[in-house]
Amino acid sequence: MINARHVDDIVKEVCLELGRATAKYGPFHSAHEGHSIILEELDELWDDIKLNAPLANQRKEAIQVAAMAIRYILDVTGSVAQTDSPGPEYHEMMDDLQREHGLSVGGAK
Repeated sequence: MINARHVDDIVKEVCLELGRATAKYGPFHSAHEGHSIILEELDELWDDIKLNAPLANQRKEAIQVAAMAIRYILDVTGSVAQTDSPGPEYHEMMDDLQREHGLSVGGAK
């Protein structure tokens, strides 16, 4: 069973990494750039796995992969696909992220 508190802690870590990386490097400028960065982070995780690196190192790399995937979605595809019509649950989730993590998600607000 998934522990919601653990998931929330992970999401907070991902959001912090997302903010740190975006502040340091700016947004992705293209799908190719986003792909390259995600692949680089995934390769670093794979290297840690192959070397049997401490789980804390593997976690750090996995957090970076997740953050860069979110960054790709936000910077390259937009917060919502053009053909989607998000329902109220989506907007509530985005509002919660903004409130809880101090994020400006998809240019909202």
